[in-house]
Amino acid sequence: MKKETMALIIILVFGFSILAQALLYITPIGPKQEQQKVSSIIKNELKPEEKLSILRNGYVLIEYFYEKNCTNCLGEIQELEMFANRYKGYVILEEVEGNKTLKQMISPRGDIENIENITVENLTEKLCKIAVRIPEVCLLEKI
Repeated sequence: MKKETMALIIILVFGFSILAQALLYITPIGPKQEQQKVSSIIKNELKPEEKLSILRNGYVLIEYFYEKNCTNCLGEIQELEMFANRYKGYVILEEVEGNKTLKQMISPRGDIENIENITVENLTEKLCKIAVRIPEVCLLEKI
């Protein structure tokens, strides 16, 4: 009787052990990691680690720094914001009012394209040239 009881206990322990392993295998451990939603327009200067995070996630970063007394910046800002909203998931615009001027696109590979003429066509051409994740419009142009 003792041997049978011990055998039954051992079988139950092994059975529950197998069941516990199966449950651990199918259920994730730790909190669910949700993909962070990133705004396509950021109106403050990013820290270097924030820029690095944006680039590592495959976005093209458009840096637009302008001075307070800029006369044609309003039109450029509107054009850039419209572009950033059109290409959400591909582009993030860093828009900063300050005391320096900078207009450039940075790719996740580190390629830098200076932006002279801010038009949708010019911006799209530069995006297609340096993007790692390529928008459909760029693929359609190649066909």
